[in-house]
Amino acid sequence: MMIRAGLAAAVILAGLSVPAQAVLTVYTDQADFIATGATLAEDFEGVSAGQRDTGLLSLDLGNFRFLPDSADLVVASAGYMNFAAGVSPTASHVLTSNGDENFSGILQFAAPQGSLGMTLLLNDIGTAGIRFYGATGLMATVLFDVSTPNISFVGIRSDAAITSFVFVSQGGGIVNTGIDNLYTAALSAAPEPASWTLLMTGFAAIGIATRRRRRGLHA
Repeated sequence: MMIRAGLAAAVILAGLSVPAQAVLTVYTDQADFIATGATLAEDFEGVSAGQRDTGLLSLDLGNFRFLPDSADLVVASAGYMNFAAGVSPTASHVLTSNGDENFSGILQFAAPQGSLGMTLLLNDIGTAGIRFYGATGLMATVLFDVSTPNISFVGIRSDAAITSFVFVSQGGGIVNTGIDNLYTAALSAAPEPASWTLLMTGFAAIGIATRRRRRGLHA
């Protein structure tokens, strides 16, 4: 397992359970994450008026399916004012909940996704975090500094497929923390640069061993 994490002071990498030999990179800068090839996959702007600003038991948007834990999901329309000072009014539709925000997002893409990132709207009441999951279980937990209301970003890139995530904000409470702008990238079959180095070293060793065996046969 290889972990690369250049984390800002506001973010704590709290737990990792990455498949053996997997490479996991954590990003807290949106521009850096997009530069890896991730593209916007969902911004909730296409959610119909009838599904906004009301409690939902689930929300299926094609590539993502969202499910609440204890409270209902809410897609808060742009201009919503219930978020903390400095975060309100919202500039776009935001996925939140009408209780303590605790909901999951399940990836339903046709191809496995190796990158997932999102914007988070946070308050200063309680803890907040994201748990990322793969086929083998928990991949990473990222906790956020919520000492002041803020808009943050987190993304992970892995050579193991990401299957879902859980957003938890224990002090959210009635539509005042949430997520927006989900970015993804398909799982890449190309090895990381470090992996290429290991592969080339292995190929070289095989070549040397093969040549020595051939010399022994002709001696």
